[in-house]
Amino acid sequence: MNDLLQFLPEDISDETAAAIDKMLGEFVEAWGWRYFTQIRRFHEANR
Repeated sequence: MNDLLQFLPEDISDETAAAIDKMLGEFVEAWGWRYFTQIRRFHEANR
């Protein structure tokens, strides 16, 4: 996640950076669960 934060401008407020960090974290978590669900469905379909 910190790799993504390096692309933020240096002059944004700490509050804005924290909000973006939280949003990215939630996005990554949601994507991870969606990806995991798709893998599980694939394995169940191919048993």
